[in-house]
Amino acid sequence: MTDGRESPRPRIDRPTLELRDGVVLLAPGGAFLPSEQTLIVADTHAGLPLELRARGHAVPVGDDEALYAKVRAMLSSTRAKILLVAGDLAHGAGSGRRALRDGRSPIESFVGEFSNGPSNCTLRVVLGNHDKALSGALSAMGVECGESLRVGPHVVVHGDEVDRVRALRAEAIERGGRAFVGHVHPALALDDGAGARRVCPAFVSARGLLCLPALSVWARGGDVRSRPVRAQLEALADGDVMGVAVIVGDRVLPIGAVFGD
Repeated sequence: MTDGRESPRPRIDRPTLELRDGVVLLAPGGAFLPSEQTLIVADTHAGLPLELRARGHAVPVGDDEALYAKVRAMLSSTRAKILLVAGDLAHGAGSGRRALRDGRSPIESFVGEFSNGPSNCTLRVVLGNHDKALSGALSAMGVECGESLRVGPHVVVHGDEVDRVRALRAEAIERGGRAFVGHVHPALALDDGAGARRVCPAFVSARGLLCLPALSVWARGGDVRSRPVRAQLEALADGDVMGVAVIVGDRVLPIGAVFGD
């Protein structure tokens, strides 16, 4: 607003978990910044069903409709004006070329849905390790993209370059913000002790850091207690205590500090 008054806090029409600094975590895997009216998601991997079918995998007919439904639900409930993808919007360079059933490429379809379509929001994209080659195509469609993007005191970066994340995180902490990352695809395996087991997408937070789960319906995620995933997270958090919250159905449930000093 231009008159110096604070914008009213949006009412969110679904169960959420709010962190101490006001960042709102919501199912099925987004982080909402109310003061910036920004919804952050990560690792959408648009075009992955098409890519898998092209490789000969038996993937059900259908493209990214389930992905779009996830994003639309969070945009609707938060009334966010900005959608920011924290890397790997698309699964690879082929997502800028291969045609869907309507003749558009996966990224043309994603941009059309959320930037020019009924959602009518501003789309911003951090380039991840899977979609760095698509920067030209995204820019040609009028989408702001870069290796990192600022949102108020926060910064969004994909997370595949640890030293870069650490440096940007330190800067964000000085501003009173966080570094938001994707790439790791965190999840947590839950079981009832009687044989039932479920792998749930998870958020992992630490001082000045939030790692988001992968939003792609084809990304199962890696258990944060496994050695390789834990190592990735500890490298990003630089030894700080990390807390985990899992997505179960339409709720985000805090687990607490799972590991760290």
